[in-house]
Amino acid sequence: MTEQTQSTLARRINRPLAWLAATGCLGLATVLAWPALDATQSPATSVTPAANKADADSPISFNRDIRPILSDKCFACHGPDAAVADGAGGFRLDVREGAVVPAKASGKVPIIPGDAANSEVIKRVTSDKPNLVMPPPGAHNKVSAAEADLLKRWIDQGAVYEGHWAYQMPTKPALPELNEASEQWVKNNIDRFIAARLEKLSLTPSQEADRATLLRRVSLDLTGLPPTPQEIDAFIADPSPDAYEKVVDRLLNSPHFGERLALIWLDAARYGDTNGFHHDNIRTAWPWRQWVIEAFNTNMPYDQFVTEQLAGDLLPNATEKQILASGFCRMHNINDEGGALNDEYLVEAVADRIETIGTVLMAQTYTCARCHDHKYDPIPQEDYFATWAFFNSVEGERGVYPNNRTAARAYPPFMMWQTDADRQRQADLEAKLKPMQAEHDKSSDTFKDIHLSLNKPGKVTWADAKFTNASAKVKRTKLTPQDDGSVLVSGVNPDQEKFTFKYRTDQQGMQVVRLDALRDPSLPEGGLGRAKNGNAVLTYIEAKAVSIANPKQSQDLAFVYAHADYEQPEGDYKIQNALWPDMLGWAVGSHLQGGGRQVLILTGQPFGYEGGTELVVTLHFNSEYIEHTLGRVRIDAGVLAKGTLPDDAAEYFARANAMKAVADQIQLLKDNAVPVLIMKEAAKPVPSYILERGAYNKPITDNPIPRKPPSMVDLPMPEGAPNNRLGFAQWLTQDEHPLTARVHVNRLWQML
Repeated sequence: MTEQTQSTLARRINRPLAWLAATGCLGLATVLAWPALDATQSPATSVTPAANKADADSPISFNRDIRPILSDKCFACHGPDAAVADGAGGFRLDVREGAVVPAKASGKVPIIPGDAANSEVIKRVTSDKPNLVMPPPGAHNKVSAAEADLLKRWIDQGAVYEGHWAYQMPTKPALPELNEASEQWVKNNIDRFIAARLEKLSLTPSQEADRATLLRRVSLDLTGLPPTPQEIDAFIADPSPDAYEKVVDRLLNSPHFGERLALIWLDAARYGDTNGFHHDNIRTAWPWRQWVIEAFNTNMPYDQFVTEQLAGDLLPNATEKQILASGFCRMHNINDEGGALNDEYLVEAVADRIETIGTVLMAQTYTCARCHDHKYDPIPQEDYFATWAFFNSVEGERGVYPNNRTAARAYPPFMMWQTDADRQRQADLEAKLKPMQAEHDKSSDTFKDIHLSLNKPGKVTWADAKFTNASAKVKRTKLTPQDDGSVLVSGVNPDQEKFTFKYRTDQQGMQVVRLDALRDPSLPEGGLGRAKNGNAVLTYIEAKAVSIANPKQSQDLAFVYAHADYEQPEGDYKIQNALWPDMLGWAVGSHLQGGGRQVLILTGQPFGYEGGTELVVTLHFNSEYIEHTLGRVRIDAGVLAKGTLPDDAAEYFARANAMKAVADQIQLLKDNAVPVLIMKEAAKPVPSYILERGAYNKPITDNPIPRKPPSMVDLPMPEGAPNNRLGFAQWLTQDEHPLTARVHVNRLWQML
């Protein structure tokens, strides 16, 4: 690759991080920008180990040169299994503190730093006596002379142990020296390491691929799609020296680039469009998927990418997109089976969450530590549940949810997600509606006492309307007609509901609708609604008049004024709210004042058809306060006497109609929004305990586990970091963290 290509690709890196220059951002340029990547080599992957050089004084690396020998020859008896080591001389070689002290059995020191000649290990591996040599002859695993020489040199150099290479900061190795033949073809620093390995193996590089093959390779790598015949022809015909660079730029700027990288991330993050368990209902997680694609296409810095997915909702002044990103933590399976145990599956949800985080972000298999410690596992059980403690406090989260196809799209906590275009359109309409509402409120004094006129004898002629049908959105909700013309609600009481009532009348010229909310002994507290305290909140009322003679002829009734004889005083719960679908609604305050409630509503235009009219009235109950539906309802319609309305009523109604038109557009945009799973921190942290053998119902409650990062990485939480998911994300993305960037780079290398 030419220097110009390197420069082109490097421009896709927004800001290289000290912790791994190659992963400053998400773009694949992070692994193609060769000059940055030479800083990422770990001791485990260097292609020119110092131990292979002729210089006997060159430093020996424990991880690179010594650990493989000890692991192969010695650890079976003198390794991590302390019980085995105690029975095999009473010393360990996998940790320095067990190797530089006298063995329990013989009293001899296995390793004397700086003195290989007197170290018992050297005496044993070089002995020719069957009763002394190690490993014993029966193991058939003799230490070679070259391996013994490495051990001697390492001990004489001080027997410096190193932690596992993955938990050490990547270091920048010196560029390898090459022979003249290799110098002829290398074009960048990555090539130098490849060439050094080829030299060591006495191999030569393959011939450069032809242009069609090269284009196919890079197209599949960067977009997952093969080049078109036209693209192949254009590349072959391009004589410019930067032809390849232009192809790479085009592919990096393709929307398919983000899709290609997102495929890998979505698989790792266990993305799915359904909930996985039992009914496997549809889950509207696609907005989070689009966020991932956009993050790759805009070359978002990787630390930001990680932080927003783990704790976007906890960022100061979090944007909707940052909150959306936190859906990463909710992509686990969700259960809605009636016989499943809530506590069990709540544990499974958190376990899935932290095990995914451990695997995807640190390449650590957290799963085994859930039940108990393992001698070969760097993650003790306590660390498992210390990480758990960061991610188990989610507001409203359950292990088992009710089986409801609509709610299953995103069980709490969730957000309603709109496209950028819809969100902007809604903001514009809301800005338009605000001054209209203010002007309308100024003139509403004219109608302040209109309800008094409507209740006077002779002002309204109530139609002789015949009740024909009532239905609920939820099938198991029962609506039963009563002798007084009302309808009584019973059966299930869902979180949200919608009732539709139908009446027939021959009356024409109607302009007022009356809604009576009645108490009933069958309702909670003998109240007006079905909430536990007897309360109810009507969020929206709509109606339609349909011609019986010609059902294709109908009129959506525009309600322009409403009055209720009582409105709950705590908060904004006025009846006017129920005229607009995006308002808080009308709360009846059943628990605050006795008696029934009556609402009078005016329409902007008279309604009613010759030959008869079917009046369809729909009541919506979508309050944030669940199960707050009315329990007994009666509806009438009537004709106003002449002179009942003020002279300026027409102007008032016209303004109200215009407002409703805008409000309807706003509601349509809101209806287009989809629910998406997100994270939302609980107000109070949920205690974390070790679960005995990982069982959901066996917490060791006398030992609460505090939040802290896993100890296998010797790195404290950043100074000033909050002790929550955001702080954990900041710990993961510190410059000094040895795993986070390394793991993502390896994922991208695997893709290539």
